[in-house]
Amino acid sequence: MSLASLQPRDLEAQSTRTASMPLAALFAVVTVAALAQRFVVMPNANVAWLLTVAERMLDGQRLYVDTIETNPPFSVWLYLPAAFIGRLLHLRAEYVVDAMVFALAGGAIVFTLRRVSAARLIDPDLQGRFAIALAIALLILPAACFGEREHVAAVAFVPFVTIAALRASGRQVSLLERGVNALAMALMMIIKPHFALAIAPVILLVAISKRSPLLIFSADHICAGLIVMAYAGSTLVVHPAFWSQIMPMLADIYLPVRNTPLNFLRQFSDLELAFMALIGLTALRGWRGTGHLSTLISAGASGFMLAVIIQGKGMPYHFYPALALAALMPFATQERPKHGSSPHGLSPSMVLAAGLSCVFWTWFNAGFDMRDVVQPLRQVAAQPRVLALGYDFSIGPPMARAAGGTYVGRVASQWMADNARWLMASDGNSDRRAQLDAYVAQDRDIFLEDLAAQKPDALFIQRGPEDWQDFVEGDPRFAAEIAHYMPAGTYRSGGMRNGFALDYDMWVRKLELK
Repeated sequence: MSLASLQPRDLEAQSTRTASMPLAALFAVVTVAALAQRFVVMPNANVAWLLTVAERMLDGQRLYVDTIETNPPFSVWLYLPAAFIGRLLHLRAEYVVDAMVFALAGGAIVFTLRRVSAARLIDPDLQGRFAIALAIALLILPAACFGEREHVAAVAFVPFVTIAALRASGRQVSLLERGVNALAMALMMIIKPHFALAIAPVILLVAISKRSPLLIFSADHICAGLIVMAYAGSTLVVHPAFWSQIMPMLADIYLPVRNTPLNFLRQFSDLELAFMALIGLTALRGWRGTGHLSTLISAGASGFMLAVIIQGKGMPYHFYPALALAALMPFATQERPKHGSSPHGLSPSMVLAAGLSCVFWTWFNAGFDMRDVVQPLRQVAAQPRVLALGYDFSIGPPMARAAGGTYVGRVASQWMADNARWLMASDGNSDRRAQLDAYVAQDRDIFLEDLAAQKPDALFIQRGPEDWQDFVEGDPRFAAEIAHYMPAGTYRSGGMRNGFALDYDMWVRKLELK
């Protein structure tokens, strides 16, 4: 049969079958690379700590009473299923987290691609590129931020923005799609209330594109708000200590420790310029109106970036949703790349996004890599009990878990004392300093009490760039406990982009005659 005898529909079907083979192969490559990456990148300290807290809850310990955690309850609830399934199946909970996030991201990708294709939100010839870009953004780009709450929020954003684009295109939204939308929106806002900043502009743009303010009050939007309110109310009953004890502490020594917006913009100017370049270039070359998918993704990414600036901490995982969505946005346009624009027919904005994604990956993989201590820990005990003294907790919960052991401290690190000292440097008020001194003393007491009561097999003490042994050196309680330990080497962290490193002394409990 000659090509001339084929009908246009037959040609399209043949083209689709031909294109599906390399697309499927690329999807397989992305999936295998993402799975392999989970065994290469450093363990995530936040995930390790929250899993540790979740496991303590399964043991009957009281959150915010037996363990001091700064985040709202859902930050721990999010990891409770993985902790439970891990125990049930005798698997490391980290593997269960990875599997659950892969499943969630896979569901979001399939949900989105089917609706993008059915509604032709993206030109059919460009949908393959969008599919691969989406898989890379959700599965590979997070690097060491994989499984973080921000990562989960970005995954939830994908079906939300897809449904928003369906509404903007005039397509009727089904009951299933409304349910998914309500759950996705609620999940984002429960993870962090700041993420309402990513939701609101998307909904507003859809209402503007359809000239219908009533779309703001759609049933699924109202349902999402009710879910968030129900969650907030439940925390008052289930975890009253969060509101009575933790929130005042956060107001005193956590929330004030942040960059001013001007300092933040100056410190992270390279990331912000890259973000603006992606949004600007995509808007200039792929603009299709307020209701187009790329425009809605741009609005959400901008909201996520505003949330980062408001938080003022500048952690790599804080940036993930904004930067990942900005890198995805050029692949969501309806612009057909000009012939010969690049060796693979990619537009300049797509090429820029691919290049910057490699840079973003290095940022998301930034952290204090303490994996050198895992093998020494395994030699200390089959299931080592670990405690650490210092302001960073990259060596505590994640390394204890990687060695098959347990972190026994009630707090993840001496963040209270570190934050209090930071605030003292800029606050000369005597009453305020007395309050901050009380937090420093409380943090010291917690550490020394845990050291005496838990009797860890291995103790890590940060010695550089700040010497935290001085924090307890003059306390007789420390002298009494450290006598039961002997030094077992000094370890330096790796992994940070800027070469900044932490030094830790390792102390091992002596074998004492009973």
